[in-house]
Amino acid sequence: MNAKQESEKLMNAVLPLAEKMLRQYGEFYPYGGYMRQDGTIVDVGADDPDTDRPKSRDLIYRFASTIQMAILPRSFSRIRLLTMK
Repeated sequence: MNAKQESEKLMNAVLPLAEKMLRQYGEFYPYGGYMRQDGTIVDVGADDPDTDRPKSRDLIYRFASTIQMAILPRSFSRIRLLTMK
């Protein structure tokens, strides 16, 4: 699979949830995914179990930290991140 095909596969995996959440709620928490070297797609999101109304900056920080931990071993092929402001 070439880079374009990998990117399209990953985008097709993560974009439908954003579209659904926008239709239903008009917003969504930061989320995304990455593709492992073997082509497996891993979903990544952020939440705050301490509140029903987390602050965006807190979620983005948690999300970024999760992604950083995932990519440190360089076990990914492609990454797609989706956020709303």
